[in-house]
Amino acid sequence: MPRLLFVNASPRGARSESLRIAQAVLASAPARYAVDRLDLFADPLPPFATTE
Repeated sequence: MPRLLFVNASPRGARSESLRIAQAVLASAPARYAVDRLDLFADPLPPFATTE
């Protein structure tokens, strides 16, 4: 079975227009494709420091 990898890299979440479009494309993908999803913002990011 062919596989698709969908990487959500939008920090805007539900407000993201590109995410809305991508979800529509995935919803219209043929059922023969297995879709793996990776949400980069599902977990909080660690704090960034500017000092060493």
